[in-house]
Amino acid sequence: MNRFLKSALGTSLAIAVAACGGGGGSNDAATTGQLNLAITDAPVDGAAHVYVTITGVKLKRSGSDEEKLIDVIGNEITVDLLSLSNGTTLPLFTESVTAGEYQWARFQLSEASIVWENGLPEDLQLPTQDELKTSGNFSVPSNGVANYTVDWDLRKSIVEMGNSGNYKLKPVLHLRDDDNVGYIQGHIDGTFIANECIGETDIPTL
Repeated sequence: MNRFLKSALGTSLAIAVAACGGGGGSNDAATTGQLNLAITDAPVDGAAHVYVTITGVKLKRSGSDEEKLIDVIGNEITVDLLSLSNGTTLPLFTESVTAGEYQWARFQLSEASIVWENGLPEDLQLPTQDELKTSGNFSVPSNGVANYTVDWDLRKSIVEMGNSGNYKLKPVLHLRDDDNVGYIQGHIDGTFIANECIGETDIPTL
């Protein structure tokens, strides 16, 4: 557990898969493309940190039995998923891939744990085969660039095992196309809120 926690990294994680040459055994530049894959998350109630150690990523092409395994630089990287926010990214690796349709991306894990707000750490049971698959397919254009983000949705991913007090990691991984999503940020003046509340009265409890 101590080795696991000490290796945690901050900020968000991005997986950049760049097309540097031929893929799938072909030297034709038209058969390759660039895939930029990132992961993100939002806070989970009661948790201060959720660490996962990723050892690799598999990509499954549509209409093919081929599963391309991409090893992480240094064999593994440990990330605090609760630090993934505000659009920041951390490059993980660069790899050439074959252009075309893909059924899924699958993260390979070796460890996972949660640290509660009271400071107590606890191991999280990993899914069967220690792998997490994204929902939805994606495509990599020939000689083009595809940008996708995987949302781990931790509020639905930390599941208690019965009434044992032990928890398992059962992530819901949503794959989204960054070119089709946006973000809204804003600020509400506290004076405006106070003015709107003037004259309100408490509603009696029945």
